[in-house]
Amino acid sequence: MLYAIKIGPLETGEGSVNAYLGIREDGSLVRPVMGRRDKAALRALAASADPGERLLCERRLLRAGGSAGFEAAPMPAWVPIPRAALAVALALGPLMVPGDPSALHLLCHGATEFLKAKPWRYWTDSEPIEVVLAGAISARFEGALMGAGGMEFGVALYRRAGALDRIGRSSDHRVAAREDALAVTLDDEPAFAITALREAYGLGRLPVPMKMEGGGARAISVDEVAILGGVLRLLASVSPSHRHASMVIGDRDREISISITMVSAD
Repeated sequence: MLYAIKIGPLETGEGSVNAYLGIREDGSLVRPVMGRRDKAALRALAASADPGERLLCERRLLRAGGSAGFEAAPMPAWVPIPRAALAVALALGPLMVPGDPSALHLLCHGATEFLKAKPWRYWTDSEPIEVVLAGAISARFEGALMGAGGMEFGVALYRRAGALDRIGRSSDHRVAAREDALAVTLDDEPAFAITALREAYGLGRLPVPMKMEGGGARAISVDEVAILGGVLRLLASVSPSHRHASMVIGDRDREISISITMVSAD
């Protein structure tokens, strides 16, 4: 059984296009088709289906897909998660996180819990968070919680101690960009990604993971994406009366222990 979905519009240098994807119940995917016309895209998806495979689609695609053998059907329960993963990939473009679905899944779950908990009610971005990693990765970060200003939400993990003090004392906004860090912001666009994330996770914002090193953006690893997701989940569990939290992520061969301590609170 193959279920066809449409994601977009996506803005390109040649105008707007949509992405069309076929998803199977076992999680396998048909290679996405990029295009402007539903009918041509659905014919291409049908051509990639297995012989005799049942073809289903969103109701809005029935007119275009009927001639290619598609039937309209409600979205199955196994479609929203991979649909959200594709929407995130398309939204981030060159910033796309590595293709490990478990890392992206943790990031989205962490972002959902973080936004529901609103930990910025208790802390500002000038109050440091101690973040310690052990296991497959050993590291320490000085974290900053974003959200108190109501404009930007997320967390930044700075590699060098004293980063928040250096940033706070400087009037040059470029100082923060020169600090090596992992960070994730939660953006309110594009609409197609927000729609997919809301249906899959109840998440109304797009997690944008980043790695800054040597004054510029660098490729972010699967582990680093998962670490950001884990920190968001932990931030959702702290309060002024419960300032420490920890968890373990990864599989048995590559477990990473994450612990956070909120250093101060009002």
